[in-house]
Amino acid sequence: MEHESIVWPKPADDIIRYSALVYQKGLVSAAGGNVSARLGGDMLITGSNVPLRAVTYEGLVLCDAEGHVKRAAQGLKPSKETRFHLDVYRLRPEINYIIHAHPTYSVLWTLQKKPLPLYTESAKLKLGEVPRQSCWKIRPRSRSCSSWPVSAEALIITNCKHRI
Repeated sequence: MEHESIVWPKPADDIIRYSALVYQKGLVSAAGGNVSARLGGDMLITGSNVPLRAVTYEGLVLCDAEGHVKRAAQGLKPSKETRFHLDVYRLRPEINYIIHAHPTYSVLWTLQKKPLPLYTESAKLKLGEVPRQSCWKIRPRSRSCSSWPVSAEALIITNCKHRI
């Protein structure tokens, strides 16, 4: 896929910029994590095994609302978290971007099975409480996340030991 021959929408540039920023801030390592943007009824997402530190236009995959690939570099697959992103977009139509990261301290905190402390007034006002949700409840065999707390502004997902 040659990006010179494609007119990329602004969200493609946003994904590239924020992917690099997430890596620079230490919120992911190697190829962990992914970033997506809603494009009308479609979604643009980082490709599988594309490290966020090095996302380019060639590392992006355009999928329809069912997760079928509409455009990608030869051999590039969408992130294995594509269904997760699509479900969030389906459940929360006001959301246009998703950054899925694995910050070390956040991962360690979830292992303690304690509520996330909100130290600033801003966090308390914006988030209220950050619910914890088991990955198994979010993605039963149907791979649906219909049991999510839909009104949550942030969500900690724990116990993810399976592959999609």
